[in-house]
Amino acid sequence: MSTLKVQLQSVKNELELGKKAEESKHIIEECELIYKRLLKPHDKLRRLISELEILRRLPDEHIQLLNSSESIENQSAKCMHNLESFKALWETKNYQARSHDELANAEVSLEGLVEALGQAIRECWDLWVEHITSKVAVESIKLESQKSLPGLDNVYNGYVASRNQLNGLLKRIPSESTAIDTINSLCERMVELKGEMQWNIDPEIADFFDRLDRDPQNKVPLSLLSRKVMTWLEEQGYLDQFVIQRRGTRH
Repeated sequence: MSTLKVQLQSVKNELELGKKAEESKHIIEECELIYKRLLKPHDKLRRLISELEILRRLPDEHIQLLNSSESIENQSAKCMHNLESFKALWETKNYQARSHDELANAEVSLEGLVEALGQAIRECWDLWVEHITSKVAVESIKLESQKSLPGLDNVYNGYVASRNQLNGLLKRIPSESTAIDTINSLCERMVELKGEMQWNIDPEIADFFDRLDRDPQNKVPLSLLSRKVMTWLEEQGYLDQFVIQRRGTRH
């Protein structure tokens, strides 16, 4: 009988171990689900914070766009409140916290902060890119003319090489802060080369292209398209490169 009793106790112990193993597996699965729900917005937020640190090397007037964002400030406060609420719940409920609203609120507020911060960062970057590209812009007609002017082929080649490198760096927010310094150096070089360019044309025509260079969207008022400018563009075969657009419309 003792042998049977021992055997029955062994079976009982194995059943209890199996039950505990199932419970442990369930707890692990619940914790993994909580982790995965918070991991995705957390990883996005970490990437945005890295980009934010890089953008802090931009001029102050651009950084102020980020620092003064009420959307980011409000969403940050909401996110911190919801995360603290979930943390307090986790300390008492542990894995059972997955079924409570606090987790959903923390997840939603994290995603909201990611969206608000991401939008502010993109707007800041786009405005800076627009600013520097306008600063270094040279109308293609003027740039191409440098190739045929004696002694200015180096100016043309240097400008084009710098422009190509700059365009590559401006495609996205860089992952290294030193890229901002490289971009600024390229812009300084392009402005210098731009100043060395020569164009022996009528001042009225030159003013038309100078205005094109300075405008971020390469637009000028129709009033600058005088008869002299129109005639010159037609004679040079450039007239078809321009379009008339009503103010307020978008491409």
